[in-house]
Amino acid sequence: MSIEGKDTATGALSDAEFQVFARLLRRYCQYDLDQWENWRYRTTYGDVYISISRKLPDGHLATAYNELPQI
Repeated sequence: MSIEGKDTATGALSDAEFQVFARLLRRYCQYDLDQWENWRYRTTYGDVYISISRKLPDGHLATAYNELPQI
């Protein structure tokens, strides 16, 4: 895995990698996210759509979301 260059790792994230991912995402949400962000990422299995928002989407319950650990 590389933060600076091309990612050469394959397969599922290890527990340690997921912790790094969660910490970086938490920092992004804390300091960089304004109101919302919509991303699309192309994978070999098709596009993945990612939405991040400071507001719970209409019609959704907060209990439907898995809370990430405060790492």
